[in-house]
Amino acid sequence: NELRVCREWWYFNAVFNDSLSQLKDWSIAVIFNHMARGDLLGTNKPDLLLVSVLGNKSATYGGMTTKEHYLGILKEGTLIAGSPGVKIQFEDSWAEGSYPCWHVHAEDLDIDTTHEIVVDLDYTARSLPVWVLGSRAFDKSESEVANYVLLGCDISGTVTIDGQIYTVKGTGSHE
Repeated sequence: NELRVCREWWYFNAVFNDSLSQLKDWSIAVIFNHMARGDLLGTNKPDLLLVSVLGNKSATYGGMTTKEHYLGILKEGTLIAGSPGVKIQFEDSWAEGSYPCWHVHAEDLDIDTTHEIVVDLDYTARSLPVWVLGSRAFDKSESEVANYVLLGCDISGTVTIDGQIYTVKGTGSHE
């Protein structure tokens, strides 16, 4: 919620590769993003929510929506981040938790006008995070840039498409 924060993002990806998954071999991405000025042409400091479900036979659901900050002031309902751990909300979508467990709830709302999508997934890390950018985590620099990824998370939960609830299970990542 600070003006000086340029970019922050939270990616939750998964492939439902478990044999018991009702959406076997489908994939999903839920992304919360606080962007910097000019990241999207003609915008001030947009917040972004992406919900994308990719299925068999080229089935695609979801999309992206943005909300802008005006003069650094959050519009009601835009991305709000807190702590400890991950505590992020974009309208009725949110992610919350601390290592090694997170829950992601996403509702597509106006993202996909032809389909209704609701996602409820639990992520459980099986390994420590890998720091992929910056050395801030080790207090060796003055940089405010840091990025981590947790690979091979166990994923379970439900994906609802147009009122049909599917139980899913697989492997994913959280960045």
